[in-house]
Amino acid sequence: MKAQMTQDQIYAFINESLDKLEKWRSEQLNLDAGCGLVGKRAGALHRDWLYSLSPDGYLHQRMHAGSIYYDDIEALCISLFQDVFHAKYVDLNPMSGANANIVLICALTKPGDTIMAFMDPLGHNSLRSEGIAGYLDRKVVGIPYDRDTLQVDLDAFRTCVRKERPSLIFLGSALYLFMEPFRQIRQIADEVGAWVCCDVSHTFGMLCSDFLPNPLDEGVDAIVGGTYKTFNGPCKGIILTNNETLYNLVHDTMPHIVSSLNSNYIPALTMALSDLKEYGNDYTRQLIANARALAKEMEARDFAVCFKEQGYTQTHLIAVKVDGTDRRGLVRQMESANILSSTVPCDDAHTYIRPGTLMVTRQGLVERDMATCAEFLHRALHLGEAEQVRSDIMEWMRGRSSQVHFAY
Repeated sequence: MKAQMTQDQIYAFINESLDKLEKWRSEQLNLDAGCGLVGKRAGALHRDWLYSLSPDGYLHQRMHAGSIYYDDIEALCISLFQDVFHAKYVDLNPMSGANANIVLICALTKPGDTIMAFMDPLGHNSLRSEGIAGYLDRKVVGIPYDRDTLQVDLDAFRTCVRKERPSLIFLGSALYLFMEPFRQIRQIADEVGAWVCCDVSHTFGMLCSDFLPNPLDEGVDAIVGGTYKTFNGPCKGIILTNNETLYNLVHDTMPHIVSSLNSNYIPALTMALSDLKEYGNDYTRQLIANARALAKEMEARDFAVCFKEQGYTQTHLIAVKVDGTDRRGLVRQMESANILSSTVPCDDAHTYIRPGTLMVTRQGLVERDMATCAEFLHRALHLGEAEQVRSDIMEWMRGRSSQVHFAY
């Protein structure tokens, strides 16, 4: 039994397993929208003693001693976030994007209050009635949107806001192909005095560019997100705002929900943010170009790629409708061919495959490579050639997976 291993055996087992995982990852065509690729310098900034450093609280307001010099790193991290994302206030405490959502729900609403957020297939489970918001006894009402365009139905939205009078409107999507009309939503929210926040986990690293609007610049009260997707940093959650009242509410609420900063992530996060500041425009341009090229190539191979009339996407994600609702089975079918991609619900008879160009863009693939990616998907899903595709992908990815582009 593994539980009876000696310490040497456990150490060897873990090392061997990690080596196997690293090799396995290098052999995949990774179109998983939930995966990021940390840059070489960012990945090198780990120190073993940082895992047990506990600078609880806020910068220069620590509950424990011993954060000298580390505080300088966190101060730099905060300063970079303020500069890159045009945010006056930065909270680095959340463990993840979902954890940040919890903090905002608790800080800005009370039990029995109404929250408006996107439902399936768009919304994150932390903002659904059957998820964290429901567990916290908040009433959750879906934001009306057009399923044929994924756009907010502003007339229906205004009617719903006036009827439900939400305390908090939470934007952001698991299928974040198109930006919301932030300014119009802000104006409607002001009619009932609602907070407006946005979970930007899927687009976080793209907001420091000229290609996507920063919701903070468009009147949103706060943005939150995980930092391991397009941000390409360690798994962390961030809350950014320009609203002092909101920040103070978060500041007072945070210690009751998050009691450990996990400071070991902050040096790598700071370096990843430095990469975005330097390469954000070129990186985002290539992400979008690759996504649109992949959409066109998949459509040419008889995939039902959605939202063509809208240019397929404004981000790194595309939506491909397939028959059936066995999402786990579909993921396993692709994985058997060394293709990694996620799925989201579509309707009672269909599923969306949600390919993302995040990983392949960081590995240096460009528009012309998307034809090869689409052909692998076609052969694996349409022609049933999983075994041969697996072999071909392993050969094709050799050498590509060790590169990290748009990073120091």
